[in-house]
Amino acid sequence: MNHWRDIQHAIRNDDSRISGDQVVLVAMRAEVLLIESGSESTVPDIPMIIETTREIARVLERFGDISRQIRLLLRLARWLERLGRWDDALEVYSEAETAGRETRFMVLYIQSMEERGDILRRRGCFDAARSVQSGALDHARSADLKPLAAHALNNIGVIDVDQGMLTEALTHFNEALDLIRGNLEPILEGHLYNNLGVVECIMGHPDTAYPDLKRAESIRRTLNDMKGFAETSHNLGMALMDTGRIGDAESALDEALNAAESIRDEHLKANILLSRAELMIRLDRREIARHCVLEAQTTYSLVSDRLGWADAGRILADMLLTDGKIEDARTIATQSIDVFRSLQHVLGVAQTAELLARIASVSAEPDAFNARVAESMEAYRHLGNDPGIERIRSLMTENGGGAINPGIAP
Repeated sequence: MNHWRDIQHAIRNDDSRISGDQVVLVAMRAEVLLIESGSESTVPDIPMIIETTREIARVLERFGDISRQIRLLLRLARWLERLGRWDDALEVYSEAETAGRETRFMVLYIQSMEERGDILRRRGCFDAARSVQSGALDHARSADLKPLAAHALNNIGVIDVDQGMLTEALTHFNEALDLIRGNLEPILEGHLYNNLGVVECIMGHPDTAYPDLKRAESIRRTLNDMKGFAETSHNLGMALMDTGRIGDAESALDEALNAAESIRDEHLKANILLSRAELMIRLDRREIARHCVLEAQTTYSLVSDRLGWADAGRILADMLLTDGKIEDARTIATQSIDVFRSLQHVLGVAQTAELLARIASVSAEPDAFNARVAESMEAYRHLGNDPGIERIRSLMTENGGGAINPGIAP
């Protein structure tokens, strides 16, 4: 923290006579500190760091060093994002975009738009996120910046996945791959193969997903892209779990968790913990599973991630149902599905409606059972998820057969 005090002193006390070279050195030191800074619990005065960095950015602007000003603001926004301070990060990304609207700073401007859009997506603000990413795509195409256009297409594809538009997602991911062929964009290539694997998993084809995920994992390991490696190992763990390779799944999830912890990414760690909870449930290590869910849910609440919070609730409700706590399970599952519906998250709706159908089956409520079976079946059909469709059909058979048309939601 003394380093930040020294920087603050240099900027505030010497503001009137500081030279351009001196402010560049101060800015470079601030960037290094932001890269090296730890998690929120180990940073005693975050507001002071935010304000000091902004002060440096203003001095850079005064000297006309706009490129360095934008890069410093982006570094600050990424640091805040890593801490889970998404509101602050969104504000700083907007400041970077305001500074970078001139054509000569278009690359930094588009990068800021794409990163701001990704936070909006993770908060479940899909329409706003799609609007920002589409704007970034338009700017990138106008400037003939193919790698940035490919990034925007990838980001739009991820929004498609969240909204259950899987055919559109595959189109966007493959279009992005076509754009970067021969452009030596291995980081983005790793992203895209990872995302293609995710879509295959959602469609219920983990065996098909496996080669794409392994390719993505290999690329990201080679690049020492720890965040990307953690994401892909996480997805690989889920695919392995769905193919019944439980031991391999546990190894993959452990690798993912270690990688997320090494870069101090609490949000990514929460996502991995949820999958680890599902694995622990299969292994009948229920106390570990419960701990994973509650830790993840705490993180999601801190960063206002409604999707993550709802998914954690779904898993917790499933555990409560197994424990015979039917009303508690119903209450939490209902809260989760309300969030999934409001955000139009089709997979979340499918899985949680299936859970609510099981709850209705146990509590002998045929009307509620039929309604939730219909809702889940429609969502799984929309996703093209054959295993989900088969589970619903089996559930209907166990409960007396097809009393409803499972293709139409009430």
